[in-house]
Amino acid sequence: KLRAAGHKVHEIRVPKPRTHPHQTQMQAIMFLLIVFAGMALVLSAILVATVIAAMLTRQVREIGIMKAIGARSGQIARMYLSMLLSIGALSVGIGLPLGLIAGRIWAGAVANLLNIEIASSAVPVWIYAVVVGSGLLTPILVALPTILKGSRLTVREAIADFGVSANRSFGEGRLDVALAAVRGLGLPYVMALRNIFRRRGRLVLALSLLATGGGMFIAAMNISDGWKVFADRVVTERHYDVEFSLNEQVPVAKIERALQSIADIRTIEYSGYSPISFARRGKVDLTRAYPDQVHGASYMLGIDPDTKLISYPVTSGRWLQEGDGDVVVLDQAARLQAGTPEIGDDIVLSRGGALKTWRLVGVIEKIGPNATAYVPRSAYDAAAGSAGTAQMIRIAASATTLKEREKLIQIVDDALLEAGISVKLGLPTSLLRTAMGDHVIMLIRTLVAAAALLAVIGILGLMSTMSMNVIERTREFGIMRATGATPAIVLKIIVSEGVSIGLASWIFAILVSLPLSYVIGSIVGKMAFKIPLALVMSPFAVGFWLALVIVMSALATMIPARRASKLAVHEAISTL
Repeated sequence: KLRAAGHKVHEIRVPKPRTHPHQTQMQAIMFLLIVFAGMALVLSAILVATVIAAMLTRQVREIGIMKAIGARSGQIARMYLSMLLSIGALSVGIGLPLGLIAGRIWAGAVANLLNIEIASSAVPVWIYAVVVGSGLLTPILVALPTILKGSRLTVREAIADFGVSANRSFGEGRLDVALAAVRGLGLPYVMALRNIFRRRGRLVLALSLLATGGGMFIAAMNISDGWKVFADRVVTERHYDVEFSLNEQVPVAKIERALQSIADIRTIEYSGYSPISFARRGKVDLTRAYPDQVHGASYMLGIDPDTKLISYPVTSGRWLQEGDGDVVVLDQAARLQAGTPEIGDDIVLSRGGALKTWRLVGVIEKIGPNATAYVPRSAYDAAAGSAGTAQMIRIAASATTLKEREKLIQIVDDALLEAGISVKLGLPTSLLRTAMGDHVIMLIRTLVAAAALLAVIGILGLMSTMSMNVIERTREFGIMRATGATPAIVLKIIVSEGVSIGLASWIFAILVSLPLSYVIGSIVGKMAFKIPLALVMSPFAVGFWLALVIVMSALATMIPARRASKLAVHEAISTL
C-alpha cells in the first residue's frame, strides 16, 4: 500500500514481538535464581536430615527400649516421619508468605529498573503446589534412609551402643594408618585430625554443605569482580571523554570553528556515522531495532584507521589500515547479526536503502551499546557522498578531574548549539561506564544474596555435625577426663576438629567456585555483550570466606565443646 501510494520503502523495523529489550537478561536471572533456590532447598533438606540423624544418635537407647517393650520398626519410622512432616509444614507456613512478599518486592524492583508495569501480581496455582510439595516431601526423601536405618536397629544394637566409637573398622584402613603416623602437631591437634575421619560419611556431608555454600559465595563475588573488569574496559579501550552524535552530516570546518576557542580540548576526531542493516539484494531490509534506536540497532562508523581514541582488542583478522578500500571490521554483536561470517567473506550493508558490499577483514570485542561496523573513513565518505563532513565527534580533554571534564562537556555542547549544530546525543565515557557497570546489577545482587543464604546453610550443617560428634563421644570424653585430660584439652580437641573441617571446606570451596565462576560468567557475559566474562578470582571473597569459616567453625563447635568439657567424669561415663 505504501508503494502504491508512491512511497519508497527501503527498511522495515520490527522489534521482537512481546519481547522486552532486556528479555534475555531477565531470563538468565530467572534461571540462575531458580538454580540457586533449588540448591538452597536441597541443602536445607540435607541439613534437616543431619538434625534428624543427630536426634537419632541421641535417642538410640530410647529406640532400643521402645523395641524391647513391643514397638515395631514401622511405628518408630512413622513417628519420626510424622515429626519431619510437621517440621516441613511449619517451614512452608513460614516460608510461603515470606516468599510471596519477597518475590513481589523483587519483581517491583526489577520492573522499576526496566521501566515496565506489572499487569498482575497473581501467582499461578501450580507454583503453590510446587512450593508446598517440595517443602513437605524433599526433607522426607533426604532423611528417609537415616530414619529407616535408625528405626531398624535391633534391641541388642541399641542397648549396647556405648558411644565410644561407632565406627568399628576405624584404624584399619590406609588413611587411618597414615593419620596414626602423623607427628609434631601436638597431641590435641593430632587427635583432632584423626577424629574428623572417624565418621567419613558425616564428614563428607559437612564438607559438601560448607564447600557448596562457600563455593557459591566466592563464585558470586568472582562474577561481581569480573563484571567490574568488564565495565572498566569501557574506559581503558576508549581514550576520549565524550562522544557527540549529530542529527545530520556537518562540515568539519564548521565544527572546528565552533570549537576552536575551547582550550581544554586535547584531541578531537571526526567520523561518519549512520544506521545500517545487514541486507540481502532483492529484499527489503528488516531490522530488529527498538524505538530507542539503541537496542537491536546496528550502525556504520567511518573512522580513520590510525585513530588514537579507541583501541578495541582484535579477536580475529586485523584492524583497519591506511590504504584500505571497501573493507569492514565488525564487533562481536554485529558479526552475530550478520550471520557469523568468516574473515574474507563479503557482507552487504544497507545504509538508508543504498546497498554496498564490503569485505570482512577483522572482528573486535567491544563493551558498549549498538552493534557497529567500522569502515575506513575515506570509503565511508565515498559511499555516502559525505567528504569533508562528520556526524560524530570524539573529544579527549586535557582536564584532569571529573568536575572539570563535566564542565568542558557542557561548554562544548553550548558551543555546538550556538553554531547551529544539532546534537542528537552527547555521551560522556564516565556515564557509559556507569551504565555498563549497572547493566546487570540486579543479577549480581541476587547471586550474592543467594550465595550468602547457602553459606548460612553450610555453617548450620557444620554445627549439626559437630553436635552429633560430641553427643556420640560423651563417654569417650569422660574416659579421657578420667585418664588425666583437662577440660581445656578436651575443648581444644573438639574446636580443632571443627576448624579443621572448616579449613578443608575452604579449599574445596575455592575449587568449586572455579567452574561455577566460569559457567555463570559465560552466561552473564554472553547475555549482555555476546562474550564471556573473564575468569577473575576475588581476593576479598577468598580471604573473607577463610576468616568467616574459621570464626564460624570455632563458634559452631564451641557450645557443644564447652558443655562436653565441663561434664564431670561420672556424669560423662553414666550418660545414656
